[in-house]
Amino acid sequence: MKYWLAVPAAAVILLLVLSLPRITPAPSQRPVHAVAQIDAMGEALREFREACGAYPTTADGLRSLVAGMPHPSCAAYPAEGFLTAVPNDPWGYPFVYSSDGQQYSLRSNGADGMPGGSDLAADIEASNAGSR
Repeated sequence: MKYWLAVPAAAVILLLVLSLPRITPAPSQRPVHAVAQIDAMGEALREFREACGAYPTTADGLRSLVAGMPHPSCAAYPAEGFLTAVPNDPWGYPFVYSSDGQQYSLRSNGADGMPGGSDLAADIEASNAGSR
C-alpha cells in the first residue's frame, strides 16, 4: 500500500474506533442516554404542542414529530418537522408513548423491554402530568 493511502485509511479507522462508544453506549451508560433521548423528545413534544395546540395523541404517536409526517389538524406544522427520526431506546426497543392530547407519558422499559423491573431493567419515564 502506498504511504499516501495508508495515512487517510489509518485516520478513518481511528475516527471509527473513537466514535464507537458514542454509537453504542456502554451498558451502565444506557440509562443516562435514555434520559437524554427522553428529554430531547419531550422538547420536541412541547414544540409540537406550541405549534399545534395539543400533543400528538397515543394513536398519532411519536411519528407525528417526524418531518414528512405532518399532523392533519395542525396548520402550523413546520415542513422540517420536530425530529428527523424517532429513535429506539438505548437497548433497541421503541419508546412507549401515550397521550390524550393534553398530557403525555414517555417511557423506556429499560434493558428487558418490559414494564417494571429494577437496576438496568428499570423503567425510565417522563411526563407532563400536572403541568399545562
